[in-house]
Amino acid sequence: MMRRFLVLLFSVVLLGCSSQAEQKVEDLGFVNDSLKTSVEEFQDTINVLKKENKDLKVQNESLQKLVADLDASNKDSLEEEEVLTLTPEEIGNSQLDEVGKSKPETKLTAESIEDEGIKRIRQYYTWLQSGELQKAYAVKVSENINFQTYSEWYGGVEQAQPRDFEILENGHYKFLVDYSDPEIKEALYQVVMEVVTGSKLKTISSVKVK
Repeated sequence: MMRRFLVLLFSVVLLGCSSQAEQKVEDLGFVNDSLKTSVEEFQDTINVLKKENKDLKVQNESLQKLVADLDASNKDSLEEEEVLTLTPEEIGNSQLDEVGKSKPETKLTAESIEDEGIKRIRQYYTWLQSGELQKAYAVKVSENINFQTYSEWYGGVEQAQPRDFEILENGHYKFLVDYSDPEIKEALYQVVMEVVTGSKLKTISSVKVK
């Protein structure tokens, strides 16, 4: 009887130990699974960080390129500003000298900025040369000179070509006239003429220079 009791007690003890061992094994399995999950999550985090780091490198390269472009643009702007702030003398001694080597100098004359006064004077001499004396006489301020006398003076004009205009003050213009008629051949006159109110023309002086 005692023997059976001892055997039964021993069996109960063994059964309890076995249950505890199985529980520990299950606990170890759970811990192992948790560790595997943690490792996988950690690996995923590392991969995400690697990708973000790569993206940051690309962004950094783009920013460096942008900064380089801005520096180049600022440098060009500063060089342009330096050119704009040069005095006429400095420009004449540097850039304009280079331009002059490859391009002929353009001289600004009255003809290049042809104004209404010059156009009016040209029209007058065109009428004079073409024999339209009434039109020419109509635009002239001719004191004490009637149309008959005017016609006698200019009725035989063969050439009357104004050139080399200079714009003076107060509506005055100085220019040369190549002139010919039956009595005067290939003469050159220096004329000063004024454009007065109503686009009338008044001869201030007329001097034969050739």
